[in-house]
Amino acid sequence: MRKKILAVIISMLVTGILMLTTTSCKRNKEGEPGVIPNAGLRIALSGTANPSTLYVPDTGQPVFSQINVRALNNNGTPAVGYDVIFREGLYGYFNNYRNTVVDTTDSRGIAEATFFLPPGASIKADVMTNIIVTLVDNGRLDNSLAAIEDIIPIRLIPYISQGIIIQGRISTPAGNGVEGVTVVLDGDVGFADGVTVTRPNGKYEFFVAPGWYGSITPTSSAYTFIPPSYTFDASTPIMVDMYNLDFIAIFAGGDTLAADVTTWDDVPIEGGTQEVNVFNATGDASIGYFVAPDSNWIHVSPNSGSTPDSFTITVDENTTGADRSGIITINATDTAISSVTITINQLGGEVPSNARLAVDLETLNLPWESTAVTINVYNSTTSDSINYIVTSIPENDWISTSATSGATPTTLTITVLNNIGEARTGQVILTPTSIGVSNTVTVTVNQEAGPSLALSIETKSVAVGGETFSVTVTNPTNSDAANFTVTSNDTWLSFTPASGNTPTGVSITVNANGTGQVRTGVITFNGAIVATPSIPAAQQPKVTLTITQQGS
Repeated sequence: MRKKILAVIISMLVTGILMLTTTSCKRNKEGEPGVIPNAGLRIALSGTANPSTLYVPDTGQPVFSQINVRALNNNGTPAVGYDVIFREGLYGYFNNYRNTVVDTTDSRGIAEATFFLPPGASIKADVMTNIIVTLVDNGRLDNSLAAIEDIIPIRLIPYISQGIIIQGRISTPAGNGVEGVTVVLDGDVGFADGVTVTRPNGKYEFFVAPGWYGSITPTSSAYTFIPPSYTFDASTPIMVDMYNLDFIAIFAGGDTLAADVTTWDDVPIEGGTQEVNVFNATGDASIGYFVAPDSNWIHVSPNSGSTPDSFTITVDENTTGADRSGIITINATDTAISSVTITINQLGGEVPSNARLAVDLETLNLPWESTAVTINVYNSTTSDSINYIVTSIPENDWISTSATSGATPTTLTITVLNNIGEARTGQVILTPTSIGVSNTVTVTVNQEAGPSLALSIETKSVAVGGETFSVTVTNPTNSDAANFTVTSNDTWLSFTPASGNTPTGVSITVNANGTGQVRTGVITFNGAIVATPSIPAAQQPKVTLTITQQGS
């Protein structure tokens, strides 16, 4: 069994070297990966996968894809000497069964890694996996991010469309998953072979045809396993999914990479720093390692070293408004030594800000006529732009605004309609929506009462013989002259003048009553106030004079 395992691993490494040479030559013939740097970046990154489609083998050799990335400075020249982190997605590995590898850009600005799928890889359908490449750069021109990323998709096609899952977990007696253990699927004649490596949670998985039989064996220089393997023969083939083929890993000595920080919880919204000590927990040898964050808001310095050593984690301010989590992986350069992960949990929410929303006019005292006033909206304390929304009270009534939202610095026009009535007050409220800005601004809008009409008398009793008398028409609400007209449907009443402007007198004449009956008539004084926009007749002011005349 060990000879077969060794033969598979050696064969994969040799094939990987051949593929690396062949793909590199092909890339040179096809041309370098190209990218035009954005003006806001000091360095830009672009990558390719060759080939970009892999067919998963059932037996024999693994399949490979060469991942090439190119980094360019803002002036278009190669960015030389930068570390580029390669991280695989859900499937496959990099050189030597690593989930993460690092390469340094050469004189052409190119870094590269070999991605491969082993035979028997657990892929049950045509899927896409993403290779994430990250270049850490603290020199961006806009200072908004300190890492540059590209995502390279690879299509994976399984060797069978219908099959069964073989899955298990390798853990310590305490229940902790063991990462980096090689698990070999050794199928009998005519059945699939495969090799995989346990993930950080200790899980492994294969995908085989129904009826498969053979052995499943973990191997590691640092552990022995209980049981040593699982074996199925022709009388006990696997016909259905198997999810619990687990192993207990017993530490057998050697070197263990460890860190004194494995979780950093409740990182404040503003971010912060944390020192991490890296050491050999079970031996005296110095272990080489490199550090790979999975998020561009997490930074490490330095990103490699040898135990005993330390590095510093720096977490950026969280401006997303929500909690967020990320993982740092500390990988040993010796692939037989398991990696260590650090989980980072940062708090979210509103980030306090010194910015304050302000306007240059908080109170508007306006005439009764329709009027528009423009105010300035700005940040009174910093140069940052503040986003805001606008609401009016009373809403959709007599106050309107030129916009329902905006961003400082800007202007806002407030318009009021003609007021034919009593004095009134409303509000325009500006509410900030930028994270961290909490002050609301209220503009109070006062509009004076509009013109109205009043009579010196509103009722009059007249004798049977008739009478002529005078009525004074005034505007009691403001000093403006109010236009009016005079009308009546009663022919025994007459008046002069028939129209005018306040204040003025109108002469009323009541004819003699020859009917022998008491009669009542009405004279209406109608407002004819001119304004823009025009005031509908139904909204014009109106007063009446009621006249009662004796009949005998």
